[in-house]
Amino acid sequence: MLKNKFVLLRQVLTVMLSAWLAIAVHLPARSQSDGVELSLEAQRLYHSGQLASAVQAWESAAAAFEAQGDRQSLNKSLINQSQVLQDLGLYPRACNTLLKALEVKHPACSETQVEALIEQLAQQPRITLVQGISLRSLGSILHKQGRLSLSQKILQLSIQATQNSPEFPTTLLAMGNVQQALGNRVRDRWSYDRITEIIDRQGVNSALSPYLAAFKTYQAVALKTKPLPKIQAQLNHLSLLIEIEAWWQQQTQRRVQSWQRLAQTSRVQAADRFSALLISKIAKGKEELIKQVATNLPQLPASRQTVYAQINYAKSLSTLNKTAEAQAILQQTLRQAQEIKDPFGESYALGYLGQNYGQQGQISQAIALTNQALSLT
Repeated sequence: MLKNKFVLLRQVLTVMLSAWLAIAVHLPARSQSDGVELSLEAQRLYHSGQLASAVQAWESAAAAFEAQGDRQSLNKSLINQSQVLQDLGLYPRACNTLLKALEVKHPACSETQVEALIEQLAQQPRITLVQGISLRSLGSILHKQGRLSLSQKILQLSIQATQNSPEFPTTLLAMGNVQQALGNRVRDRWSYDRITEIIDRQGVNSALSPYLAAFKTYQAVALKTKPLPKIQAQLNHLSLLIEIEAWWQQQTQRRVQSWQRLAQTSRVQAADRFSALLISKIAKGKEELIKQVATNLPQLPASRQTVYAQINYAKSLSTLNKTAEAQAILQQTLRQAQEIKDPFGESYALGYLGQNYGQQGQISQAIALTNQALSLT
């Protein structure tokens, strides 16, 4: 019952976001005389979790800058608008908004258009910083749509444009996330025999090989000084290690059960050794990342991004059965979301807090918190 309520909470949040956006985009347009004022209002709305209203404000700001002939400010407004659309899960619309910022005619987010854009930008003597930020957002959208090869090409151009700017760590982080997805794709294409061979031969390095690029990129971001992408890279690295360990545990257990039925004792023992070696190697990385996150996360100021970073961390801790630590972080996250008036962050914090109580067997409290999250939504 609790699990069904939590799933319902996530579904309701998604539907409500889309519905509110549909309402917001039909609100009467504000004056286009002051694009700067509209942009500041959009930022305030975004950071307070009023996403649909933020889209409308940035849409109006873009119209104001376009009327004023201010192309650079227009592009910045389109980039910001696209980010909120991504947060709402409206990827095709977000993609088209970015293509407009990149001056693609009749944007339709097609593979042909994106490939043509890549070819065009590759021939330019220099890609501007604003174009680089647009490309990063476009790469993230393509990643979320599963178009990983295109995403990687776009992000490589973004890295060229942002590498000497404060935006570089965020661009690297986006590339790391795509490399992680590409690693998943490689691993998921391995045959049953290939996985069995890795287990038989104690191939821990082979087991981790699809993710070496992602590990390296996340580590590179963590060396940068910009706090938010540093924390996000550490959190993504941590959750990746947890997922890798769980996947290999599942694969190993499948084979152990089969070999036990066939009385293949030596293979069962080999599988147990492989599992122990993998767990030991991953454990070192997890412990170090937890220390780093525990040190760095409290230094972030209260914001929408901080709220979701803390939820990400609590989810990882909960998966590791560190329920008391996860609970403390989620309670702090709930307070922060309330302070900055982010209703969606508050709903998610309540929902995951309910899930955490459920994991501890406190079902009545878990249901109460999940119901509270649903009611808030």
